[in-house]
Amino acid sequence: MRTPTARSTKTTLALFTFAALLLAGIALLTTGSQDQAAAQRDDRVVAVSAGATHTCALTETGEVGCWGSNSHGEADAPSGPFSAVSANGWHTCALRESGELECWGDNQFGQTEAQSGRFSAVSVGVGHSCGLRESGELECWGHNGSSRTGTPSKHLGIRNVGSGRGCGLPVSRELECWAWRVNHQTDAPLSGFSAVSAGSRHTCALRESGELACWGSNRSGQTEAPPGRFRAVSAGGEHTCGLRESGELECWGNNRFGQTEVPPGRFRAVSVGGEHTCGLRESGAVECWGWNEHGQTDAPSGRFTAVSAGWLHTCGLHESGKLSCWGRHVEGQADVPAGRFSWVADGGGHGCALRESGELTCWGWNYFGPAYAPPGPFSAVSLGYSYGCGLRPSGELECWRLDWPKYIRTEPPPGPFISVSAGGSHACGFRKSGDLECWGRVGHGQTDVPQGRFISVSAGGHHTCGLRESGALECWGWNDDGQTDAPPGRFRAVSAGTRHSCALTKTGEAVCWGRNRFGQSDAPSGRFRAVSAGDGHSCALTETGELACWGNNKQGQAGAPAGRFTSVSAGWDSCALTDAGGVRCWGNTNICLLPSLAPDSAQDPAPTATSSSGRIVARRLADGRTEFAWQPTDSDERILPRSRYFPASATVDRWLRSSPIEVGGVEIGRINARMLASGRIEFAFTPTGGERILPPSRYFPAAAATDRWLRSTEIEINR
Repeated sequence: MRTPTARSTKTTLALFTFAALLLAGIALLTTGSQDQAAAQRDDRVVAVSAGATHTCALTETGEVGCWGSNSHGEADAPSGPFSAVSANGWHTCALRESGELECWGDNQFGQTEAQSGRFSAVSVGVGHSCGLRESGELECWGHNGSSRTGTPSKHLGIRNVGSGRGCGLPVSRELECWAWRVNHQTDAPLSGFSAVSAGSRHTCALRESGELACWGSNRSGQTEAPPGRFRAVSAGGEHTCGLRESGELECWGNNRFGQTEVPPGRFRAVSVGGEHTCGLRESGAVECWGWNEHGQTDAPSGRFTAVSAGWLHTCGLHESGKLSCWGRHVEGQADVPAGRFSWVADGGGHGCALRESGELTCWGWNYFGPAYAPPGPFSAVSLGYSYGCGLRPSGELECWRLDWPKYIRTEPPPGPFISVSAGGSHACGFRKSGDLECWGRVGHGQTDVPQGRFISVSAGGHHTCGLRESGALECWGWNDDGQTDAPPGRFRAVSAGTRHSCALTKTGEAVCWGRNRFGQSDAPSGRFRAVSAGDGHSCALTETGELACWGNNKQGQAGAPAGRFTSVSAGWDSCALTDAGGVRCWGNTNICLLPSLAPDSAQDPAPTATSSSGRIVARRLADGRTEFAWQPTDSDERILPRSRYFPASATVDRWLRSSPIEVGGVEIGRINARMLASGRIEFAFTPTGGERILPPSRYFPAAAATDRWLRSTEIEINR
């Protein structure tokens, strides 16, 4: 009988993260805690732009930092300096101090092909971008299917771009708009205006007299502006808010979630999101109301200078320059805690950092247990994919993993030790005598330490690498991809990843070997002072403190941020420690689960003799059905079960299953799927003879592109 168990010990069902994230209603699995979506940046932030599924901030040094969805590289911000940034859809544009524009991310419609010349402002929509030249002319590029890039030939001052339209304010103060006209949201009244805000399918503008004028879709009454004088206006999904000169706030339109029910009191700014609203009090406090399924209205305490409401999340700028975000967090493991740290590491979709006090803080995916942080103090900690170990000041070790659904503490050898390295399901440590000892799962020989003395060690997925006193490398354990075939030569550092390894030569060059499916072993030229081999990518720290990453970048894990750092760690994701002691992480999508802690210990079970691995793949067909299949690891072949079509009109909340999937003539299980009320499809996998497994990220978007295969991360099934 085959039963599902944890990765590297029984069955691994990794995160089911699809490569395309749609604009609305497709959150994988989220919670409403502001701590889970708080994004802290190291430099003082002076501006923030909250898009649909990613966010970008501009620091006072001119650097742009982005986080969230990175399916198209929209969060891979280039080095600055910049003076402005605008994020929307799946791309981002920023204005350099020289006046030139630079855009990155999705380029399906040419929206990142920034025009040459000098600009004074930039604003991006979902599939197009607009820049305001220093001459006052407005230029747009990208999607033009609805004439949204056909800008008027006038010199424009104040302008605003929404998801389907653009508006500009020429010197004459007569508002002009262009784009999709189905709801007449571009039919601007002809009179003087001082500000404009483009919502989802409607537009509102503030006249010089202080009165409001709104036009476009009025399905929920969002264009029925009340009389009186206002000083600001913000248009969102299907509701609008105006800030009166007295400081009182008034909202109208769709009130399904209470987004127009303004709390009493005075405000100095307002920002309207998809179906929630946020206001900045005169005291500096932020208050939000409306739809809160993802925690987008759970504003943190403190004094703020600005607030920006996105579709499913919100960001605010503290008076101190610190940035906080809350709500839907697409890249949960990058939502790092604030404070100063002395050490950081990234494991299998989670991260941990050691505070200067010796306390350990962990975040991200907990499925295998390492995101659980035992109480300190620790002098050092090492984080693997399903294993974590901490070194106490006394030299004793504490290690832990997950035997689902409970955390368990494992029994490492008694100390004292002076260092420790945790891998996939094993760990190695140096004793004070200099002897190296390894323990944990032994199925591939990864704990069989060769004779002789080593000066450093790195535990990988199912293999281990050590550095001899002579500078020679030696690796042992699983070698299916050549990850233990260490090259000759003299080295000063080594790092073992999941199925590849990297090392630094005595002169600082990076050398990698083993699996190279994503280019993770193609180390760049140059000199480095540190290197880290992850799951399908690698990262290194240059001698000047900058980062370089290479290999798999499907979730942005190889999109290293700009700046100066003191250390780097590559796992499924990537994390680095800044010069100031802050933590920066980037990469995959993970959700945090919280099983209960059990104080008992347990031994790893013996490995099974054979295993199969692969991924669930799915695509939307032209007739609305969804086809799914099984794709074995390291193969482009898809195994198509006889029953593999999920109907477009499936009953909500009713599980359907495929016919049996066979690999090598052996049945391994079935794919399960059900329709959710939101229109998304939830997938699961049931091994033959086992129970249904629900991976943390398991949703197929309701508005997925036609005929585009999306795939899960790797699923390993021991037989």
